[in-house]
Amino acid sequence: MRLYALLDMQTLRKKGLQIEDFLDICKRLKAVMLQYRYKTGTFQEKRDNLAKIKRLSDIKLIVNDDIELVPYCD
Repeated sequence: MRLYALLDMQTLRKKGLQIEDFLDICKRLKAVMLQYRYKTGTFQEKRDNLAKIKRLSDIKLIVNDDIELVPYCD
């Protein structure tokens, strides 16, 4: 079985988790793909978060809703 993980920033914040915490979980569970979603964030916040995810993980990364952020993903 392959894991496709959804990183939703609003949910992480509600749970008191950081991106690093979520990526550690994804790595332990051997996730093969990560979808990033942040409905209320600014373009800059989203871009910065995507850069952090790419820097900290080699999991394939896709983005939800914002076509202009595609260059920052796989």
